[in-house]
Amino acid sequence: MNRQRYRQAILTAGLALSALSVGIQSAEAQRGAPSLGATNDSIETFTYGPCNGPSLYQAVDGTSASYASCYHNWGLTYANSVVIFSRTAAERNGALGNPMPTGNPDATNVAQAGLKRLLLAAGVATVTIAETTSSIPGQGSTAGAVVFLDNSGDALWDHGKSVTPASNTVSTTTSAFTTQGYVNLRQYLRQGGGFVAIHNAVGTERNWNYYVGLLGNASTYDSAAIQPGTVQIEASDSSTVGVGSPGTQFALGTAGVGGDTFYNLVPYPTNVKYLATVLEGSLTTKKSVHPGHGVFHPVAWCQYYDGGRAWVTTLGQDPRLWADLSLPINQPGGANYFPGAAQFQSMVVNGVLSAMGKVPFCT
Repeated sequence: MNRQRYRQAILTAGLALSALSVGIQSAEAQRGAPSLGATNDSIETFTYGPCNGPSLYQAVDGTSASYASCYHNWGLTYANSVVIFSRTAAERNGALGNPMPTGNPDATNVAQAGLKRLLLAAGVATVTIAETTSSIPGQGSTAGAVVFLDNSGDALWDHGKSVTPASNTVSTTTSAFTTQGYVNLRQYLRQGGGFVAIHNAVGTERNWNYYVGLLGNASTYDSAAIQPGTVQIEASDSSTVGVGSPGTQFALGTAGVGGDTFYNLVPYPTNVKYLATVLEGSLTTKKSVHPGHGVFHPVAWCQYYDGGRAWVTTLGQDPRLWADLSLPINQPGGANYFPGAAQFQSMVVNGVLSAMGKVPFCT
């Protein structure tokens, strides 16, 4: 590369980084500009190729762009159904409970059963829970959305083997070596499918760039101790309307009861619509290694991606977030009450409904 082309490349990269920083300023203007520390240090300008972005990207300099055209439906009529995919290939959050080779939850599978209950109550007709990669909706699937729930590791990879649950023996058949889950997810999104990632699903498949892009160019890096924090709504959206208007705050957890992990993110979500943040001033400890995100720490966002819709939240650590709030034990004053559970459930359910296209998405 000659000197002129090199200078042009540097200028182009600088302009792209500036645009990303401006977008972040727009979403949190009421708290001033972001620091020049960890937030900007975590921004990367990769796009991973697919068309992606929110319905409206508004910058403080007055410029805007729409990415709604990134969505396309290839003539399919989607069913009123959701697939919950909760396979883990590394650590397993206690809210997920025991592995589910058959897809039938037991008493330990609190998150899966809780999300299914909430979606059925919200009018979703069919909710399937699965932990096999072959269950991922693929080309031609009419599932309304797939929810990646608290996964870990390379959750879509068959790891070169398949274990028969009954005998604990390793299968060496050809099908045990396929990457069907990867192909299915990509083809499902390209035809206009809906995708939702909850909690550690933002930390799975770190080495698959397509998936990192699907998460909004984001992945978890680390977190501090599980702790309470104050969550703030950053934008008006179908998924946040049940919680409140921009600026609305709510406590997630409380001292002596519990909270969330409030993951630090590298890469940092970019060219997305920021829906909610955690106020880092409400956190006792902000990091383990990563220095923290300063004044703007996203915990929920959305975007169109490669033809489909993607709604993402890093919240969801505590099993009590999935409790049945109609029961007195889970209400204020009850022994199992968890502050912020109602707001969390509202955001997640409406996030899923928006990814399905049942309510406006990421507007």
